[in-house]
Amino acid sequence: MFGETHRQQASEVYDLLNEITAGIEGALGIADNLILFGSLVLSLVVCFVGFRIYRIVVALIGFQIGAPIGALLFGLITGEMEGAIVGAIVVGLAAAVIAWRVRRLAIAVLGFAAGFVVLGALVLAASGDGQAGLLGGIIGGILGGIIAVKIDTIVIVISTALTGATPAGGVLAYWLTQAGAVQRMWTDLTALLLSVVLLIGGAVVQFRFIRQEKLSSTVATRGRRLPSGADQPAPRFSQGPRATDESPGPFEQVLELQELLRKGYITREQFEERRRQIYGQTRT
Repeated sequence: MFGETHRQQASEVYDLLNEITAGIEGALGIADNLILFGSLVLSLVVCFVGFRIYRIVVALIGFQIGAPIGALLFGLITGEMEGAIVGAIVVGLAAAVIAWRVRRLAIAVLGFAAGFVVLGALVLAASGDGQAGLLGGIIGGILGGIIAVKIDTIVIVISTALTGATPAGGVLAYWLTQAGAVQRMWTDLTALLLSVVLLIGGAVVQFRFIRQEKLSSTVATRGRRLPSGADQPAPRFSQGPRATDESPGPFEQVLELQELLRKGYITREQFEERRRQIYGQTRT
């Protein structure tokens, strides 16, 4: 009787431990998915609007580059793990601040990161040697940094799109594999394909945003430079539609607005409002 009661209590305790373990695993699974979701959102933001926050991106990359260097140096000097951790934090933060403050250096850091990832991955895939991949990444990073300074806008767009597309593609491929939509043997290839699609899409969207901002800035600048009604010279119809004044006449301004409207850079409401302003200034 006593043995039966003891076994029953032990069974109840075992079941309770199983329930606790299952609850902990479920909570950890939820936490992992939340972390992955946050990583996905952040990666997509960097991929599609990275040119707006590129300083933050390069600061993070600067920290990632400086931290292992600091850990290695301080670890060799102190010979202790605590020293390596302190070195990683100090040098990483210093590299992040430098990358944030110095624009050209920030762009060079972006180019270094892009060159490191691309050439390092290619060499690693071709040779299968980790050291060769690291050396190829360093060479690619140096070349990428030099080229980046020469073509800064393109580098900002491509590097931020690449920085965001790579982890985003990995997260999406992982979820597809967990859901059974992709076989585990195809996970890496799926991640690569998704990253390429996101890279192209992010770069196209960013270039379009930049082009629209430049055109809007040009239109706004020309609008501010329009002469006031008192200073506006009378139109010279005998000279044809194009006057000889330095400032474009009303006819030319409306033609430019029509071209912007046709290409979709301004809305119909913006076109009508600006046209009324132009002809209102002409009549005063």
